[in-house]
Amino acid sequence: MISNRFPIFQDQRPNRRRKQIAPFIALMGGIALVLNLAAIAIADDPSSGTLYWHEGDTLYGELLSVDEETLTWRSPLFVDPLQIERSALSAVQFRKVDPLPQSHDKFRISLRNGDVLFGDLIGATETSLLFESDRFSPFSVLLEHVEHVKRVDTPDLIYQGPRGVEGWTTPNPNTEPFGWNEQPNGELVTDSGNHGAYQKLDFSDRVEVEFVIESESKRPSFTFALGESREMSLRVESWEEILVLLSGFQFTELATLKEDQKRVHLHMFVDQKKHTVEVFSHSGVKLGELKGDPKKEEPEYKPKGLQIWNRDGDLTLKYIRVDRWNGNLPKPLKTGTSRIHLTDGSILYGDVPQFEPGEPVNFPGESDQEPTEFSVDQIESIVVNDDPESSPLRAVDQVSWQTGGVVTGKVLRVEDEQIEISAEWSEAPVSASLTGLQRIRLISEPTIPDAPDGLVYPGGTLNGKLVISNDTTPPVSWISAGGLNPSALNPNAFATAGNARFIRGEEPADSSALDDGYPDFLYLRNGDVIPCILHSVRDERIELEVPFSDLSEISTDIVKAVELSVPERVFQRGFEDEGWKRMLGGTKNDGDRLIMKTSATYGHPEILTGDEVRFRLDWGAQQYSELQIQLYGERLGNPRDATNLKIMLNGTKLWVEDFDPAVQAGNQLQIRQLRMNPAGGGRQTFIDSEKGSVEISLSVRDGKIHVVVDGQLLKSIPMDHQKRIGKSLTFKANVNSITRNAAYGSNPLTRGIMISDFEVRNLDGTSVKQFIVEETRNRTLLIPRFRRERPSSHVLMARNGDLLRGHLKHIDEETVQFESQLEEFPFSRERIAAVIWLHPPSTTETDETEEGQEAESDEPLREGMQLTFEDHLRFSMSPTGVQGDYLIGVTPHFGECRIPFQAIGEVVLGEIPQENGPVAYSQWIPTFAKEPDWDIPESGSNVEGSKLIGTESVPFELAGIDGNTFRIRDHLDKVVVLDFWATWCGPCVEALPDYIAATAEFDPEDVLFVAVNLQETPQEVRAFLALKGWTPEVAMDSAGSVASDFAVSGIPHTVILSPGNIIESVHVGYRENGGIEMRTTIQQILDGTWERPTPNTDEESESSSEE
Repeated sequence: MISNRFPIFQDQRPNRRRKQIAPFIALMGGIALVLNLAAIAIADDPSSGTLYWHEGDTLYGELLSVDEETLTWRSPLFVDPLQIERSALSAVQFRKVDPLPQSHDKFRISLRNGDVLFGDLIGATETSLLFESDRFSPFSVLLEHVEHVKRVDTPDLIYQGPRGVEGWTTPNPNTEPFGWNEQPNGELVTDSGNHGAYQKLDFSDRVEVEFVIESESKRPSFTFALGESREMSLRVESWEEILVLLSGFQFTELATLKEDQKRVHLHMFVDQKKHTVEVFSHSGVKLGELKGDPKKEEPEYKPKGLQIWNRDGDLTLKYIRVDRWNGNLPKPLKTGTSRIHLTDGSILYGDVPQFEPGEPVNFPGESDQEPTEFSVDQIESIVVNDDPESSPLRAVDQVSWQTGGVVTGKVLRVEDEQIEISAEWSEAPVSASLTGLQRIRLISEPTIPDAPDGLVYPGGTLNGKLVISNDTTPPVSWISAGGLNPSALNPNAFATAGNARFIRGEEPADSSALDDGYPDFLYLRNGDVIPCILHSVRDERIELEVPFSDLSEISTDIVKAVELSVPERVFQRGFEDEGWKRMLGGTKNDGDRLIMKTSATYGHPEILTGDEVRFRLDWGAQQYSELQIQLYGERLGNPRDATNLKIMLNGTKLWVEDFDPAVQAGNQLQIRQLRMNPAGGGRQTFIDSEKGSVEISLSVRDGKIHVVVDGQLLKSIPMDHQKRIGKSLTFKANVNSITRNAAYGSNPLTRGIMISDFEVRNLDGTSVKQFIVEETRNRTLLIPRFRRERPSSHVLMARNGDLLRGHLKHIDEETVQFESQLEEFPFSRERIAAVIWLHPPSTTETDETEEGQEAESDEPLREGMQLTFEDHLRFSMSPTGVQGDYLIGVTPHFGECRIPFQAIGEVVLGEIPQENGPVAYSQWIPTFAKEPDWDIPESGSNVEGSKLIGTESVPFELAGIDGNTFRIRDHLDKVVVLDFWATWCGPCVEALPDYIAATAEFDPEDVLFVAVNLQETPQEVRAFLALKGWTPEVAMDSAGSVASDFAVSGIPHTVILSPGNIIESVHVGYRENGGIEMRTTIQQILDGTWERPTPNTDEESESSSEE
């Protein structure tokens, strides 16, 4: 299957930034950026509006003003309001109002361009209708733009809408999802075929149903039904170009839709008692009717709701109105004439008469009608003849309200809670209140603003420009795309959680001035990575030099790790190095590109000087092939020494597999099957590239090679940590064409594989830590139970990846002095890659702490800004000003600092994400070993263990801590005491010296005491015994299998065996003088006076035992 792209390893390197900033911003919804949910809630605050740019950017806040050129927006994200050119913006979404303001407007005005207004009709001129409104200032509408005016404060109104998705459901909720979306003006729209929407309604015996539907792309293809059954209800359908009225299996044709007709506006008149339905056009032309059986007592049509179905393409439900019908039918209108429906049911035909506000309406009528006088309160509706040849007019901007209504035109200004619009249907600008406003859509000719940088904040992204100058306070600020003024980010927006990130789009200046001559690296607990010269570490102080401050000493309290004399970072680029070798087949190497037209092998024995490989891969789409890559091998071209992966190519598709080089059988069969079975039958995630071109990253992290293609993680392949890590890299291509010399779409490469933009680099600092597997790291960080009172404070990392846990004593220019297991070691600094500080876990709930649970984590910085540079260097400070080319700032630990601001790649404000860097030792957090959960009987006895008395011991053998193997069958001639124990068990530790002393009084040829340790490591046990000064024989029951054979359910658990390995006594727990009782039992066995207890009646319960 094709998975959605989830670029958790998104490229954030400064180089190539201009090319990568746009997709980076576009894909920020999927990057591995941790955003606190409390911060994201800011963007979802219903009291916030949202500003939209043409390029897709969004920003929450509040609209302050608009004029014909500029929009001013206030956001809590920024200190100052933003002034932005309207040409860069697409829309303003307003906050939701709850409860919605109550409207008392009596009429709904529908215009021919799709606008919908509400107001009270107060007068008419020869060319216009005059209105007052709760929403608008008094306004007039040119009659030529009016479609109809209908009363909404009438008791005959059953339903008017749609009002968005309110009340609409899918007709088949158990089988299909709801496939319609609401527009800002409340219309429903879908572009999915065979999707329906249902609105439940109660119909009267006689109803008029008016509906308007429209398609943007073609003739509407739809079903509009009154009832719950799509197939049998009373309905109007389009059969290609024919409109049809149906009921059950009855049907009649209504009209033929023209090729370019995209709008259908109909009136259905349903009389359930007379079993009739008639359909009229909006201009009053009768299109058709159906009649049921008049003898039936039950109504022929019993609708209980409305259904609209899109059968194909796109469809918009623009308007529906259901009224109780008085039985009068409309007459056809002449072009340019109108009809007026009165509340008494009468219908008047002719031009809308002129009348003044407050005066009665005098309607002269046509030749066959008497003059009529009536008041505005008697008007039910006015229908103006709509010319079917006319299409709705489209204006520029669009303004919509939450309670319904939409106006299109040119937004002239917004200020003082009023919006002024120039609309084509009004001779003067129209002014309206912002109360209840839902959305302003701004239409203009988009410009391409100067916006090379990116800003990522909780809930959105912005393109714009990072500004570093003294013009704002603080001196780091932002100009959005189309912006006219810079504004600094508001630090209060991230006072408790969340962050914002500035990302430079252009390649920053060379940052070598920051680390040239500074071979060591300092990793702080807040996530900073700082080059330095480390002179010494002693007495919790570090003496050092850094490139941006004169400070020479800091406390170790803020330090997470130091890397010593990091080897020069050798960045490998291209294929010009003399070490590249052709090993098989034909290849072309022009220095920048490696081209393999046929099967070939090419490699370098020493190229992998870092932990990340990047390149662009192009392949011919008319082929099925594979590219084997052998990484970190000791010998060039030997896959058994390396970590191996395969990039599989089939047409436009790519996926990744790992493989065992020892298993080569069937390989050619697999290649032949690729054409018919891409991605192994769908078991692999694959990328589909029409152009046959992708960017690939192979990065080492936690002892795994992570394969990322176009920002998407496809595979993580474990490295064999038992193999020695070398530096060789081999590309082996197997190219198999489907057809030769045939172009494929936009892919210029017909056949072969091309590798370009090749680079090898370090993720950050020394690459050794990247090769340490997670299992090894977690085992090193696991604190033994007997070390809880004095846990290890440091981990020493050797240059070969070995780890040693203990306590750092000091570092000087030549030596690293380190204590481990009560012994001190002086190591040469040249042998040490890093020293990691282990800040002790919390001990408040040690009994509940699970193995691997992080009891305490490093606190991220919440003040100032974190600056990032090339090579993943990071530094946090509070900027105070600019001097020349330097950004000046202060920190609590380094004082005043000077940073060349042209070298800055990113700026983070607020909470510093630990994932901002690939590793940065953020996962090196110690944990407590889990306490075993033993099932201890309340009495302290062991019924199952006592049942073994009198039986022969099972034969077993266990490894000892001295490297020898203990076998119980080697001691058939002795009394053997087995004491099952653990270092973390208090009663065990209390009993052990007593038992050792009790058995030491006997001849070793007659009596043997064995301390059987349960499920701990030899290193832990050796360190514990050395600390106590005890020297018993120890057997390691690492799996607990022997304990299971002896029914051990609680410890200490002591078993005494007589010669022949016969079980004579079983004790659980320990109490004072337990050693004396053990010595008595052993003596009686040797004397022959021992009386074996009956099973289940062994000695009394012991006073204590350990779970």
